[in-house]
Amino acid sequence: MRRLHAIILRARHKYPVAVPEETEDDFPVLGFVSFLEKPNLQVKWIVPNLIARNTITLVTALTGVGKSQVSLRCGMDVALGRDFLKWGIPEAYKAMYFSMDMANSELMHFSQIMKEGLSQVELAALEQRFKIIPMGEAIHLDKPANQVKIERTVDRYKPDIIFFDTFGTIIGDNINSKEVVDVVLEFLKKLHREHDTTTWLLHHNRKPQIGNKKPVEIYDVFGSQYIGNSVSTAIGLWQGPVKNVIEVKCLKSRITPAWPDFNIQRTETLDFKVTDNTQKAPQGERSEVNAANSTKSPIPM
Repeated sequence: MRRLHAIILRARHKYPVAVPEETEDDFPVLGFVSFLEKPNLQVKWIVPNLIARNTITLVTALTGVGKSQVSLRCGMDVALGRDFLKWGIPEAYKAMYFSMDMANSELMHFSQIMKEGLSQVELAALEQRFKIIPMGEAIHLDKPANQVKIERTVDRYKPDIIFFDTFGTIIGDNINSKEVVDVVLEFLKKLHREHDTTTWLLHHNRKPQIGNKKPVEIYDVFGSQYIGNSVSTAIGLWQGPVKNVIEVKCLKSRITPAWPDFNIQRTETLDFKVTDNTQKAPQGERSEVNAANSTKSPIPM
């Protein structure tokens, strides 16, 4: 037995087994300076200082405040390259709006009102760059079959930003479950990585209760706390005592400093105008030039 063991040792010494050389790290390991030199990791804006590309933006409010109308306007402004509330949008982008919470007749009613006052140039730009998907029913993105359908649609039309109205309608199981919510949020991040897009989620706050009569903070978002943890920007809307005047709050801003609260007023055409004296951001102008022209590809969505 000892002789056999000695033979094995001599054989291993004379003919060592080649250990495969590691050619790649399991994770993207970069030196600090090398990381800083990665141009593809720089922040790129859809709406400067509000919506960064490849991130999740959340707008949340109680039922009936106007988050769908505000979000539709945001989609239109992004597609036209014109100011949205306090933020300038110097370049037009392609937007896609999944409407699942509202009845399609309600979406049509709002859209017809919002059409008023738009020029033919603006309407042509919206036809090209703002796609409406009038579902009127839920699309549960924790289901693999629905994820495939969403990816096919995104791959075909290549929107720069996707609006999901609402977050609750893309969750097919318990919205208080971290595991369920994680499946959907990780899928959205996958969309960002593989399709270079961005998502805007509409969601609800918890109802007012004794001791919290104004539930409009990030921890008042209905469902798992990980919803608020995963978004880069969170916007809270609160209906004040004056009809059609809505308070806009910064609930979370991961990249830029939080903006001070300000008020907006809903117009007869369901547009929203800043009503206080806070100065608007300098980027972008509201003009037909931005609506008709964009440095993005002119290929229709």
